[in-house]
Amino acid sequence: MTNEPIAAKLEQVAALLEEQEANPFRVHAWRAAAGTVRALERPVLDILQDEGIEGIDRQPGIGPVLARAIRELAERGRLGMLDRLRGEAECRMPSPARGASTPRRYVPAEKPSVSELLDVDREYRERAAAGTLPLITPRRFNPREERWLPVLHCVRGDRHYTVLFSNTALAHRIGRTHDWAVIYYDGRDAEHRATVVTATKGPLAGRRVVRGREHDCIAHYRVSTAA
Repeated sequence: MTNEPIAAKLEQVAALLEEQEANPFRVHAWRAAAGTVRALERPVLDILQDEGIEGIDRQPGIGPVLARAIRELAERGRLGMLDRLRGEAECRMPSPARGASTPRRYVPAEKPSVSELLDVDREYRERAAAGTLPLITPRRFNPREERWLPVLHCVRGDRHYTVLFSNTALAHRIGRTHDWAVIYYDGRDAEHRATVVTATKGPLAGRRVVRGREHDCIAHYRVSTAA
């Protein structure tokens, strides 16, 4: 993909984030990145070939998150985040992170605590139940093309989160489309995902649990109960 189409896709992300009530600074960052790409004197693909993703990261206003997005657009011609914001992608369970980029101070390196993830999950479910979140129309598993999937963009400290209910075949089949919450956030090396579910058995039965971090959740609930 050449520079102009890349810039146009970045602007589409900005427009959707704005429509879905994301942080204005995040919206501005995506729009500014589009302007930076348009102003480049060389094609993005040439920069990637000669300098790697660091060459994109060094451009004005482009940090690791945007550099990864620009690389994905240049090399694949599409952007997973844009597909998700449009409702064209499944909201899936976590998978191992891939790729790498130059770290910057405003992209936290550590994983978020389960307390933070559970608080984001709480905000999402409360606002979804209250009907105060923007809705998108999933393209998959939605034959009636209903606008039903709530989306939340929020911030905790320096970290941006995007949250949606799971829209996978399994979630639909077992009736968990309004229980499993998929939380997307950026780290140093890639975009990451966490899934929060209601546990159905074991010591956490009936509680919200971050999948794969059950031991941390047990410790979290012990502390909150003691308090």
